[in-house]
Amino acid sequence: MCECYQVGGPFIAEDPDCPIHGTERVRLEQIVAIMRTYTREMEAGHWYGRNPGIQEDDYEDIAEEIIELLGR
Repeated sequence: MCECYQVGGPFIAEDPDCPIHGTERVRLEQIVAIMRTYTREMEAGHWYGRNPGIQEDDYEDIAEEIIELLGR
């Protein structure tokens, strides 16, 4: 177990400098950034206001970018 959970107990936030959780956080932010590039308005003029989403046609492109990011 890393030191993130030894300082202040199991409910403390993960340390961004931790070699385990810091890397996970960076990877999470990279994946979110990939998804944001594919997010677009799904229905123009929707009466609820904005309706962002990812089109099903983009799923394979996103998966390929994530696989490339993970280095597999």
